[in-house]
Amino acid sequence: MPRGLAYHGVTSANNNVFTLGGWDEDWEIVNYVFKYNINKDSWTINSILPQRMGEVSVTSVNGTIYLAGGTLPDTTTRNNKVYKYIINEEIEETICLTDWQCTSWSSCEGGLKTRSCEKKEPSCEAGPRPSEAESCTITPTSSGSAVSVSRGINRQIEETQIIEEEIIEETNKTNETEIKPVLFDIYLESVNKLVKQGKNLDLILGLINLGLPGQVEARVEYTIKNSQNYIIYEEKESLMIETQSEFLKSINTEHLEPGTYTVFVNLEYEGQTEPAQAKIEFVVEQDNKLINNKTRTILLNIFLALTITITLILLNFFRYINLPQKKP
Repeated sequence: MPRGLAYHGVTSANNNVFTLGGWDEDWEIVNYVFKYNINKDSWTINSILPQRMGEVSVTSVNGTIYLAGGTLPDTTTRNNKVYKYIINEEIEETICLTDWQCTSWSSCEGGLKTRSCEKKEPSCEAGPRPSEAESCTITPTSSGSAVSVSRGINRQIEETQIIEEEIIEETNKTNETEIKPVLFDIYLESVNKLVKQGKNLDLILGLINLGLPGQVEARVEYTIKNSQNYIIYEEKESLMIETQSEFLKSINTEHLEPGTYTVFVNLEYEGQTEPAQAKIEFVVEQDNKLINNKTRTILLNIFLALTITITLILLNFFRYINLPQKKP
């Protein structure tokens, strides 16, 4: 890869491999999207994410990449959004990455120490700008002299055991307060938005748990409404979901007349605090083959009915003429 990464998202689409976000060599969270072209055996920068994220969950569906969850740059906030990243095959930028070069920290004055940072190559992309100011205190040593102790802002390694213990304790408290209950997000894609009457409507249903991990029983309700907002179809089913699941749902359209419809998907689960819903439109098109089959069936039934009727009439006629005639 062009840059060393850890805890980044990885997925494949359109014969390419994509890496999204993660931590770089300086343990800074980045927002790069790197693309590896398998056929060309080359890396390029495909895009820049709108938010720097690490430890993000990634999947791809029909040429579209979805990112969910992850850790934000302050390393304690968890992302609760789902991003939809549409792949642009025309973007083939030449990779130009550089590092930041910073001066030494100044002495601690007024509770603050500073430095200046510049790109080594100003025209190239770089990771997040390093911190150029940090709070500090003057702590006396056992000999009575004073030293500057850094209060790290960007995961800096502290030089005294006391400061390290304080940071660990604060981090543990933060993690405890940020534990969230089960929280699901849902996305819905249609494989065939134009459906022949009588054929199946195929849906891709994605469920992502953004809260505490663990197996959860979810109840999924499918509702189809016509253009007049009348309910035409309803179905419910139960699914067991752990962290992230994707399903293919097929619904037969034989009972639907030609026209435009909307399918609604509603997710319910124990401990739910926010709604999880999705919808998508589709069109049912008249199938001429189906009409011909129905017409053929009707004509065949009419023909059979006429044949039976004529047969009964002829039998009764011949039976009548064969009756013995009474003599006068």
